[in-house]
Amino acid sequence: MEWRQQPLVDYGIASRLDSATFGSTGIAAGGWAVLGFALGALAGVVWRRVLPALATAFAVWFGLAYLAAEHLRDHYVAPLRTTSLNVPSHAVQVSQRRTVSR
Repeated sequence: MEWRQQPLVDYGIASRLDSATFGSTGIAAGGWAVLGFALGALAGVVWRRVLPALATAFAVWFGLAYLAAEHLRDHYVAPLRTTSLNVPSHAVQVSQRRTVSR
């Protein structure tokens, strides 16, 4: 987590799983970089030309990033669980899934 994003997460304005935060922090950034390199190497072996391989690798990488950000991100979020139906009055509702209490 970058220093500029931590206050947003602390106050419930942003989530660690937002598409702007998740893919650019922690191990996910390294994973996306390794995936991009592997796709570029594979496309280079298949095409044996730089520009078509670069275009193909970028298109596949961008498609996977879009798919992960728009469709798969919700599967990472743990469901809200509670043992009590009493919600404190100072709870801040962030979304329909979570409440953050201070």
